[in-house]
Amino acid sequence: MVEATRDLSTTPDERETPLSPFTGATLGPRIGIVPILRAGLGMSDVAHEMLPMARVLHVGLFRDEETLEPVYYYDKLPTPPNVDLALVVDPMLATGGSAIAAISRLKETGIKDIRFIGLIAAPEGVDALRSAHPDVGIWLASVDDRLNEVGYILPGLGDAGDRIMDTRKLANRFIHSCELLRLLLQLERAWSKRFQTLVFLRYQVEQRQQELPLPYSIYHQRLQTHLH
Repeated sequence: MVEATRDLSTTPDERETPLSPFTGATLGPRIGIVPILRAGLGMSDVAHEMLPMARVLHVGLFRDEETLEPVYYYDKLPTPPNVDLALVVDPMLATGGSAIAAISRLKETGIKDIRFIGLIAAPEGVDALRSAHPDVGIWLASVDDRLNEVGYILPGLGDAGDRIMDTRKLANRFIHSCELLRLLLQLERAWSKRFQTLVFLRYQVEQRQQELPLPYSIYHQRLQTHLH
């Protein structure tokens, strides 16, 4: 964050202390911190502590795990923009698809100065972002080896959103709960169908009770055994 904002212009800022006046400096451009939901939220709080005057603008994207393409689902970006500089924050730059889509959306609103700040990247993601947006500066803590066959950074750290939000176990539990519920519903339908069949048979037997008085008692005993 420090390196990405090192070249920002400042303007003199006259302030008054309890003892005497002094001249400080204020950052010139209006700054917006743009976390890419949801993993970007893990960086936005720290970024806002460093730049408390900045606005926070959210962009919601997730990656389709089959196509590896970004899926856009949320933003409330004002047009015309209320910031001069957008600092896009996302811990991981893997394929680069989400960063490219978010930056394209920011450009649509009229923001000219956009910078990407991340933690870990794959070379493929860096190349893709530079190719799509050559005017956007990129600041990273590390560039790892490569992407694997499903678009994860190697060695990387896994799914940043799940690790930050601690949702991987919850997601697995939800999947298991849904599977259990599906099995229970199937079992319930099977028993319900069997019960309806037995009730229908009982009705048929009762209808023929007068015609078959002696065998009925035998059928009735067997039917009661199944029903109970």
